[in-house]
Amino acid sequence: MNYCPQYFLPDLRAFRNCSGFFESDQEFCDHIKDLYDIELMTKWAVFVVPCVVCSISAVLDFFILIILFRNFRGLDESLKKRYIFLLSRCFSSFMSVIAIIFLPLTLLVSRFNFWFLVVFIVFDTLSFFTFIGAFMGFALTMYLAVIHPFFYRTTISYRKCKLMIISNWIVSLIVSIAGGIIQAAFMSSNPPFICDFSTCDRPMLIFSMIFVCIGFGFTMSLLLFVVCSLKGHERKMNKLNDISLSSNILTTRSIIRRLISTLIVFGLMASFEITISVMLFENAFNMDKFKYIPPSTSLPGLDEYPLYCDALIDSRQKWCIVLLCSILTLFWTIDTANQCFLITQVHLVAVILKWFNYYLCTFMFCLAGILNVYTISIIFPLFLKMTQRSQKRYVFVLSRLFSSIIAVFVLVVLRCILFVWFAPTAAGFWIMVFLVTLNDFSFYSLMGSYIGMAFIIYLGVCHPWYYENDVELRHIFYMAIGNVVTSLTVSIPTAFFAAGSYAMGPVKCDSDLCASILSWINFILTSFSFGITISILSYVLCLLFYYEYKARRIIGMSGLAHAKSKVGWTLFAICLIAFGEGIPSAFLLSVNADNVLSTCRNFYEADKLVIPTILSCLCTLIWSVVLLIDPFVSIISDDLVVREIQSQINWTRLLYAKLLNRQFSGK
Repeated sequence: MNYCPQYFLPDLRAFRNCSGFFESDQEFCDHIKDLYDIELMTKWAVFVVPCVVCSISAVLDFFILIILFRNFRGLDESLKKRYIFLLSRCFSSFMSVIAIIFLPLTLLVSRFNFWFLVVFIVFDTLSFFTFIGAFMGFALTMYLAVIHPFFYRTTISYRKCKLMIISNWIVSLIVSIAGGIIQAAFMSSNPPFICDFSTCDRPMLIFSMIFVCIGFGFTMSLLLFVVCSLKGHERKMNKLNDISLSSNILTTRSIIRRLISTLIVFGLMASFEITISVMLFENAFNMDKFKYIPPSTSLPGLDEYPLYCDALIDSRQKWCIVLLCSILTLFWTIDTANQCFLITQVHLVAVILKWFNYYLCTFMFCLAGILNVYTISIIFPLFLKMTQRSQKRYVFVLSRLFSSIIAVFVLVVLRCILFVWFAPTAAGFWIMVFLVTLNDFSFYSLMGSYIGMAFIIYLGVCHPWYYENDVELRHIFYMAIGNVVTSLTVSIPTAFFAAGSYAMGPVKCDSDLCASILSWINFILTSFSFGITISILSYVLCLLFYYEYKARRIIGMSGLAHAKSKVGWTLFAICLIAFGEGIPSAFLLSVNADNVLSTCRNFYEADKLVIPTILSCLCTLIWSVVLLIDPFVSIISDDLVVREIQSQINWTRLLYAKLLNRQFSGK
């Protein structure tokens, strides 16, 4: 490179004596720069970056295939019809990224060996045609399932779908083997038979161009037809003005959006692929001159210089081809049209719900239930023996423990119903009404018990004379009964509509309008309950601190310290639960999710469900921790309960000692 040292590369040494073919040195350097850019683009945009991204994509595709295959075997044939094309498509995508990873190894390590080229070309071509075929089958089954559901259920069987997949792979394999052998013979440095351009490779290039154009054209036409049909189906459903069809309308819209994005990506890929094919065909008359020449330190002979210089003269056209190839490679690497990513999201949501929300939280709820039952078994006998003056302090403590036990029981039973016994759509309507009512009742009554307990502590500490003389036991019982009645009044109506979204019954709530209104009502009621509880607890806690500051010499510090610890812990727990409950609820309000994970809508909204699912599981875990620690706080902050537990421990030790003594004395 005597004239252009800034563009020196070892592979460009053969062109250094071609300056005489150009009118000026600047023109010569411009062409050398084109080849220099081609080398860099080939290295980074075709080899390095796609190989790195494809390595990550290959791991993800392999993980997706494992998930699909494991879940596919347990599905019935009605669901297998939908997933068999997705499985074939993901396998083709995995083959495609593997082909991109092995492209530099095939071209550089194999030294353009014929058999290496045959394997690579067949593998790459097979992945392309099977991907196109699987995508057409997937779009066709989606069209039939939405537009002609009866025909899809009765006529399109799982066996026919398998035959379509097998036919796609057989035809693609035959075409790939025939084209791979001919193209490898033309490109290889040691082919077993001669394949010149005019009689062998040119017809193969024309055939490949036609086949690629037909594949892309038919796929895009089918996608456009499906999008237009779904759009017309959506308009017909909108004209019916049936609220119960709103769920189907939203699902159809989600499918249309994804098909349109896929159509755009396929259009871009088709334009780049066809443009590259046309440019390669125009440049193919010179391709036979540039077969692979092993690199050597010796310079080419004088007879070989025109061959290299012709390649240098055509550098601008080759630069355009390499640029388009780089963009197309990145398109295939990123693979925006691949919806197999949604399968991983659905699987991730299912795994999080299974291990986090079911196994871990069920174990925590069981521990919390045992501890709450033990605590109430201590406090309730003591309550019956107390005077009315002492019983006033424990009414809302017992109410709080009863609400916690009901909450733990319902949460464990609901998890058994949703995860173990049967799917929520198969549960009885009245069973779900009963359980949802108990669940909501336990929440609202627990909030009311917290408020009542804080109010009693406030009166007993800050206004002891009024508490002793004017507040009677029956007044506190009236407050507790009012808490129960109010909680039931709020819980029962919402429970009927919530059960209607799970199972068929006298009340139906399977439309998006009903589900949205119910979600907003629950969100407002929950936020209002948390807001009232946090405000009252904060007010009482501030008054306790203020009263301690003003009357430190009058009031005993121990009683006030216990009061502050009770109210402070309760306020902290409620704030923690409020944030844990409110954040996922706010997320889910913006997502059109169904109660059952396996629905089509949740499949197409799966990428939006992961974060709300994690937050919801964290909220459930916070509930289990609070319900587990709450009885501990009730025990520690009450001297009477502590003494009773100590007496039980001493009695247990004495009983154990007697048993040991009896055993040894018998021996």
